[in-house]
Amino acid sequence: MRVFIRNIIFNSFALWLTSQILPGLDISDGWQKLLAAGLILCILMFLVKPILKILLLPLNFLTFGILTWFINVFLIYLLSILVPDVTVKSWVFNGISTYGLSIAPLKITYFFALVLSALMITTIVKVLEQLCE
Repeated sequence: MRVFIRNIIFNSFALWLTSQILPGLDISDGWQKLLAAGLILCILMFLVKPILKILLLPLNFLTFGILTWFINVFLIYLLSILVPDVTVKSWVFNGISTYGLSIAPLKITYFFALVLSALMITTIVKVLEQLCE
């Protein structure tokens, strides 16, 4: 039970931090909605993710584990469907120019906003889990 509560807190924090960093992930105001989204994401991670990993095991071997990231993308997509307070939207990266390095403006589509959100949420949760071990 303690692990489940810890994962709810980690997922909620990762959702909040990602929504603060990426403009493509938006969570309605209120910590209750954030905790509810963290709870739903935790349930999806504990129930849906293992089933998808087992069903897609041969493809995961063929892609050397890259498919696991797309399972996380699918889970974030499911979260945005199940929790209407969590929205993922396309956005425009304005570009950056510093110290002679220039990155042009780029339109991030809905799919890539999902991919970036999933990568960031997964990375934050994994870092928090490593810090608590």
